[in-house]
Amino acid sequence: DTDNTHYWTALANQGLAAEGAATEYLMVFRTHWRATVLPISASEYSFMQQLLNNSSLELALNLVADADFNFTQWLLNAAKHQWIAALSCKE
Repeated sequence: DTDNTHYWTALANQGLAAEGAATEYLMVFRTHWRATVLPISASEYSFMQQLLNNSSLELALNLVADADFNFTQWLLNAAKHQWIAALSCKE
């Protein structure tokens, strides 16, 4: 199984942070085979979690509509860091 989403979600849900500590979200990705760690907001995490779970872009955006999520900025980062592997259109 090459999909590690469930593994990382399980690790995140184990409560590895110290009790009472603020929750932090990080995006870990590879740039030219070097690990890069980028802090992200809770709304960015929620948005990307929806996409990883095969939710539509519309649903993912609706779920973060009231948050501090900036889709334009996220899309620029996604293009810059090559986070988007494929796009598809469902009719």
